[in-house]
Order: sequence, then structure tokens, then C-alpha cells
Amino acid sequence: MLGVEKIKKAYFADYGYRYDPGNLSVTYRSEYRYIKDWVEPGSRILDLACGDGSLGLLLIKNKNCDVYGLEISEEGTKIACAKGVKANICDIDEKIDFPDKSFDYVIINVTLQMVYRPAYVFQEALRVGRRVIVSFPNFGHWYARMELMFLGRFPRYLLYGYEWCNTRHIHFFSYKDFIEFALSRKAKIIKCKRLDIDGATETIFSKIWPNLFSKLCIIMLEPE
Repeated sequence: MLGVEKIKKAYFADYGYRYDPGNLSVTYRSEYRYIKDWVEPGSRILDLACGDGSLGLLLIKNKNCDVYGLEISEEGTKIACAKGVKANICDIDEKIDFPDKSFDYVIINVTLQMVYRPAYVFQEALRVGRRVIVSFPNFGHWYARMELMFLGRFPRYLLYGYEWCNTRHIHFFSYKDFIEFALSRKAKIIKCKRLDIDGATETIFSKIWPNLFSKLCIIMLEPE
């Protein structure tokens, strides 16, 4: 009977992680280099939904950071730990159990649109971190608008090959949406990278009109 037992959320049991002992950095994303450049050497970092720990490994190797991770996938957690990330299995929608300001940076990398409670996760990140780095796909991008206007379907371009029915992207928001959201939560924007259609470089168009031309946004914030 509904309501008698707590209904568990549906998750993909296998995130597709594959551990290759000869190549620990099995995944790499274009935003990693910008995040790496922003982080101060020797920082204490919490990576929310750390996945297979590839970003954590990059920060450990290049910035000598002390990286903690929370990840709902048991397989992803094991791989992250093998890379030196202090990862634990955790549903960040339910709790982020660390003291206030216990990290120099909290990273939410291409994850905020995938959680059920983005406002809670973001507020908790501001609580436990001195600074927060968030990256996300901008669903206000012109290509997404064209898909909706001319093809009459929800945009697939920013879903990395998935369709609306088989993706973990459940909250679709734009650059403008996020800025308004962050400011309403008393967060101050420190740095911004608004990457163009290649998802790797910032151009004059993506800087001036990010809501229209930026495909992937990376933003550093801190509490006011």
C-alpha cells in the first residue's frame, strides 16, 4: 500500500564506470581544466556526486588537494577511492553530513540538474563550503531553442545523446535561471566561464550573451 513504506527513488544501477588499473583517469570533461585552474593548491574539497573520481584525481595530482566525495553509485565510489578520493556512498538529496565551512571548495559538477532537490543541495553546499563551484548545461542555448521551435520536441542536444525519457537530467534550467536562483539564495558570484557550442572554449558571443550562446556554464560562488 502506498505510504506504508518509504518509496525509493529510481536510479541507474550501473553508471557505466569501468576501472582500468593502467589508466585511472578513465573519464575527462572539458570543464575540468577550468575548475583545476580556479582551485587553490592544497585545498580541502568536497565533490558532490563525484562519479568515478576523475575530477578528484586531477585535483589531487595537479593541486595536491585533499578530496572528499559523495556518490550514490557503489561502483563509482569504489573506483573513486582507488584514485585517492575519500569517497563515501551517499544520496546527496537526503543529507550532506559535514560541519559548517569544513571545506575550502564544494564542487557540483554537471549534477545540479540531476538531483531531486537542487535548492537543498545548493544551500547545503554553501553551508559546508567557503566557496562553491557549479557547472551545468544551459538549456536556454540557441540550439536547444531551435530543436523545440522547429522539431517540436524537447531538446536532445544538451542531453548528451539521451532522450527525455531515459536521462538523469530532470531539472532543465538556463544560465539566467541559475543566476536568479543563486542570487535569491544569498550567493555572490566570484568567477564565471561560459563555454560556447563546443563546450570547451569561451567566445565573445558566449561571454556577452551567455543565455543564448553558452552551452556549458561554470560558476564559482560564495555566501554573502
